[in-house]
Amino acid sequence: MTVRFDVLAHIQNVGDVHAGPGEYVGTRGTGLRLEGFAITLEPWTRGLGLRYRADIRGQGDTGWVTDGMFVGTRGQGRALEGFRIELSGECLADYDVLYMANISGGGDIGWLANGEYCGLRGQGRHIGGLAIRIMPRRPDFGALASKAASRNGKPLAITASASPRSTGVAVSALDGSDLQTWDRRPVRGAEGYALINRARPSMCIARGPGPEAVLKHVSEIDTNDRCVWLDDTVPGAWNAIRSKTELELKLNMRGDPPYADQGNALIVHPWSRAAANELWQPRKLGCDLIGGTDAVAPSDILRAIYRSCYPDLFKGELTFQSTDIGRIAFDLAYAPMVRVPSSDIPVDPADPSSLAAFMVAFDGIELTVEGAGGAWTATASLEMLARVRFHTYGSPPVYMMTLELRQGLLRVERHPEAEARLNELLVPWLIAHFNLQIFAPLRIPVIGLPGNQFSAPVVTVQPPCVTAAFAKAPHATIAPRPTAWPFGRALTGIGTSTLDTVLGEVLAGIDVYDSWTYKDPGRSFNLLVYYRIHLGNPRFTIFPSSGNQCQLRIDLRGDGVFEIRHDFSPRVWSDGYVNCSARLTVKDDKTIDVVVESIDAIVFDWSADGEVYPDVMLAFGVATGKVASDYLRGRSFTLYTPPTIKVGIAGRNFEITLRDLEVGSFADAEQRPMALVTGMAAVAVK
Repeated sequence: MTVRFDVLAHIQNVGDVHAGPGEYVGTRGTGLRLEGFAITLEPWTRGLGLRYRADIRGQGDTGWVTDGMFVGTRGQGRALEGFRIELSGECLADYDVLYMANISGGGDIGWLANGEYCGLRGQGRHIGGLAIRIMPRRPDFGALASKAASRNGKPLAITASASPRSTGVAVSALDGSDLQTWDRRPVRGAEGYALINRARPSMCIARGPGPEAVLKHVSEIDTNDRCVWLDDTVPGAWNAIRSKTELELKLNMRGDPPYADQGNALIVHPWSRAAANELWQPRKLGCDLIGGTDAVAPSDILRAIYRSCYPDLFKGELTFQSTDIGRIAFDLAYAPMVRVPSSDIPVDPADPSSLAAFMVAFDGIELTVEGAGGAWTATASLEMLARVRFHTYGSPPVYMMTLELRQGLLRVERHPEAEARLNELLVPWLIAHFNLQIFAPLRIPVIGLPGNQFSAPVVTVQPPCVTAAFAKAPHATIAPRPTAWPFGRALTGIGTSTLDTVLGEVLAGIDVYDSWTYKDPGRSFNLLVYYRIHLGNPRFTIFPSSGNQCQLRIDLRGDGVFEIRHDFSPRVWSDGYVNCSARLTVKDDKTIDVVVESIDAIVFDWSADGEVYPDVMLAFGVATGKVASDYLRGRSFTLYTPPTIKVGIAGRNFEITLRDLEVGSFADAEQRPMALVTGMAAVAVK
């Protein structure tokens, strides 16, 4: 269902102004204040409502009002300083309401959602304008893991019953299935949330009539406080989940350890002083996106830098105010090489970035040393410990990786007595020199995918790959199987949840508009329908080792108007889906696309708000289904483009890209399917 609504805003000295979904209404930089607003849903909107409240200067927060009602003041000179908007109704779990505002002296506040406060409370700054959108929800799925483990040491997670007739919910061994995956949907002014199951999206966790937790239909979220939960304030990584109806009642696992691997009852129980069976942790499962390479790609890059920047970076001399060594001339005869050893790398458990350690090695270094004892020459080798570092820039955040040299060991042939002194004098300078001149400018963009905000990645060394796993809450314990990754190629693995989100962002801006005519001589009437079809909520299915082939389901939603006669023009709406066979492909411009090859099935049912002949509705459904199929069949959607790294080193401009790109299917360490894009590093000097 496409949600349409009208926004009325009352602006100082202007009066009432109207806007539609996503349109900004108000002023910027004029000093004129927003004094009130109303949001009115189209009358045929089913199962969804709005409520909102305003923070008025000198009066504070108003009460909640429902859609269509004006909140604020007219003619009193009172500015709005903030507001909240949230959804209501049985379909609230299917949508998000997003809103932003312009604040006097503060500029635009970014998009907020589902009851979050928008404004700057208590600072005397008024709102100049706002914009509102209602979008199909993109759930933030994750498991709810217990601090308690099973008797066999397995992690346990809250699990919905697989039977469609059962309302049971239990705690079982974590397996990553959709029955263990929950969307924490904010409700009640974002002060609480509902826990909605992924495998059974119409069901959420609720307090039962007794101690057991049960599954309730999502239509009860808006009216039944037993479906609403709040986080407690337990310090540390584990927290309690308490009921809105009784704050001392927490989600708990029945009984005492040892716990079974399957079927432990989930109950609502009074607080038990932070026992393990009443503490929980939201946990992402698997890798949404993984990127990496073995030593080949970074070594290719370092070789290209060496060829273009020698002797500016790799040959020179240093002078010291020292009694024993006055000058050191160095000539690095060969390009540095990356090595990823399987052991002997120092790892600091308190520093996750140390898991990204590897070696950068220099061989055949020619040294000339002058000091109090005269001059001598030697051949040396140098290994420097390196790691991957992560930085965030800008707003919205852009995530970048850089390499950093940390410590090194210089070995000097036939001069063991001089090694310690040279390690003390020369190596720190070389580390600082190469960090400043090469690695600091070499910022590698973490692949940005529309609709995804990634936290700092977890990086591990898993020979022969240096890999980085990106997720909203990455799981550091999941290590990829090293023998399965391609040799000598850089890679990006994209999980199905990320593919769903990215394509969903692409489809969000697509509407298919058309009209349909129907003539019925037997009933002596002609019919004209203007309608549109919206595409969204894609779901990928990838089968490992199936090449670049995949399955794709896309939801269809439609609305329109039947023009039957001047006094009868019923509105029509639809819900449905289409199952497609598709393939992932690389285009000549290096974009990664999904191409719909065939339509395997389509379900597209229409309803009307008036009496329309069933055979007419059936014919209309067939016709619009064909329009949707024809639109999708053979169509290509761009998912993302591997980034080009542009960097200036020693006065030269480098462009680092991937060539010979290929797309295939793969499974991560947890055997979850991924689309795997691989390529060879190519370096061009501009």
